[in-house]
Amino acid sequence: MKNHNVVVLISVIIISLIGAYFSFNKVSDSSDATETVDMSDVVKYPPLYGVAIYQTGGIGSEKLQVIAVTLKALDSEETGDILTPTKDYVGVYFKSTNEMWAYCGKGYGVISVGSSAGNPIYNPSTGTTQFEAGIELLDQLTNTLEIACEKI
Repeated sequence: MKNHNVVVLISVIIISLIGAYFSFNKVSDSSDATETVDMSDVVKYPPLYGVAIYQTGGIGSEKLQVIAVTLKALDSEETGDILTPTKDYVGVYFKSTNEMWAYCGKGYGVISVGSSAGNPIYNPSTGTTQFEAGIELLDQLTNTLEIACEKI
């Protein structure tokens, strides 16, 4: 159950940050709003971050959307920053047409794994650092893999 709660929390944080990101980048009607978001100010090496990987098209498809965000704590609802470019924070590869795997950026380990789409998980251990985790891709429109990465 704890692993499911972490997956839900990471998904909620990511959705919140996407909304916040786009609302910050919209033109404001206020005449005193002259400040813009400078993405170079984003934390480069956070102690903890979450990644959501969405694979669309089912088995055999390599269409991906990857989002990485900083996390205050695994059990916290506080949101963090969007991390860019995502290739610095996560690597994704396919072991076969029905297996998708991910690993954290250099100097980080996977500490939590989940799938909000219900995909079977490979390397689901929590509480210990591992270096990659994967899911079985199902014949469904969207398959998801969520991981939390911690500095080691």
